[in-house]
Formats: sequence, C-alpha cells, structure tokens
Amino acid sequence: MNTQVRLIPGVAYNSISLPVISPAEAVQDKILSIDPATVPVKSTERLYRKQLAPLVRALLKELGIKGASVTTPNYSMAQSVKIRIPEPTGPGDYIGPDGKDYQNCSFSEMPDDAPIKIRNRKNRAAQDRLEAILLAAFPGCNDRSDYQTDCFDYLFSFC
Repeated sequence: MNTQVRLIPGVAYNSISLPVISPAEAVQDKILSIDPATVPVKSTERLYRKQLAPLVRALLKELGIKGASVTTPNYSMAQSVKIRIPEPTGPGDYIGPDGKDYQNCSFSEMPDDAPIKIRNRKNRAAQDRLEAILLAAFPGCNDRSDYQTDCFDYLFSFC
C-alpha cells in the first residue's frame, strides 16, 4: 500500500508525525493567554526608560514569559524601551498552499493562508497583547493628556 503524507511547510514534526510548537510560538501563545485585566499594577509613576526596563523584565519573568528581549538603546535620542518577541520562521514559510514561492512578493500579493502571513498576524497580535499587558502594569506610561506632544510620548517600542 502506497500512502502519501503532505507535510505543512515550515512545521517541525516529531517521531509520530505530530506538529511541534517552536519556542517562538510558545512565547506568543503564553502572551496571548494572559488577560491584561488580571495583570497587577507595578507602578503608577511615569518612569524613565532606564528605570522602567528592569521592572518590565521582572514583570515578564513573573508572568512566565520567557524569550522576550527587553533593551534600552544607548544611541543618541533614544526614548523607548525596545521589546522583541521572537518570530517563528521556517524554510517553507513563503510557500503558499498552491505551491507557489512568495518570498519576493509583498504581503498584499500573498494568499491569506500562506504560512508566513498567518505567523505574522499572530506575532502582531502577541505584540498588541503585550503592549496592553505593559500598559495595565504601568498605567503612568499611558498618559495621553497633551495632544501636541502625544505623538512623541511613547515608552515601548516593539520590533
């Protein structure tokens, strides 16, 4: 009997052919499982970024989020705490369900069910949820009272 198995591009499989969740996807799943309403308030003051970064690291550790990077850049005019969530990518992510290679295409040209597009949406949702978690823990960082300077008034940058 000749059976064919179609593997999903970019997905790792274990010995019994079940998809394995990558560490980056585990970080995203953990972030998406946290309700911002349940996050305790850590500080109501508006802190400088060098003071805020260790508190953010401690909060992520307390919430069990491992793998996110929290840095405070030292370059001139740096004004935010940079937070990076690992983004899972695999060798077959740009291969669409139709078998076409979309590596040199824009996202608007890719089909909605292309693996890289699905992973990008999930990563963006995790970044948005993490921002909501951080603003719940540090409400003083969400001051939008001065409409003239609010466009420059941010403390968290996601990359």
